[in-house]
Amino acid sequence: MGQNALIAYIISDYIGDPINFRMRHDGPLWTALAGFLVYFLLTYGIMRFLEYKRIYLKL
Repeated sequence: MGQNALIAYIISDYIGDPINFRMRHDGPLWTALAGFLVYFLLTYGIMRFLEYKRIYLKL
């Protein structure tokens, strides 16, 4: 994510907020791990797709 770090930060907010909203804060450990896994895989998948298509945000 080094080349598209700004997009990763933006995408992580859009992905993390709905996942955090749906998670129970007093739930068991496996729900927290499942939420993190979904968050990580979605963010990583989108970033890999953008890298594959050579889409970069440059300032």
